[in-house]
Amino acid sequence: MGYPMVGLGLNYSLISKTQFPMGLPSMNGKDMIMPMVVVTLPVYRKKYNAMISESELLATAASQNYQSASNSLQAEYFQAVQLYQDAKRRIKLYDNQSQLASKSLDLILKNFSVSNSALSDVLRARQQTLDYEFKKVEAVADFNTAIAWLNRLGNLDINRNK
Repeated sequence: MGYPMVGLGLNYSLISKTQFPMGLPSMNGKDMIMPMVVVTLPVYRKKYNAMISESELLATAASQNYQSASNSLQAEYFQAVQLYQDAKRRIKLYDNQSQLASKSLDLILKNFSVSNSALSDVLRARQQTLDYEFKKVEAVADFNTAIAWLNRLGNLDINRNK
């Protein structure tokens, strides 16, 4: 559209007979054939160049938006996997810690029954056991959240026993 254009053509006009010829009486009722030549000069060439560069920029923007969305989803996926693995590790850790604290509480209770330890030691051991159990429950909640997040991202089936 930004370049000069040349066109050639024919124009055919039907002229009907009239009772009262106002123009040339010799052409009354005779059809007319006119050859035509059309030359178009681009006055707004910069406008067309701007349209071309705009379409190129829009294509680049669409490509970059696609890449940005892909990167965002990939980062979100890695965050979900990280949360999943961290929660799995914490569940195992707090389970072991809870078992150790429970065994420690049993020993302290036996010592308390024979009057070898104070009540504060028993309470501290019980509090530690409860803290580990509470942290394990939080880790299980994070684990389930990570599984739900991964399912939402890619409808993945993750085996919970892994």
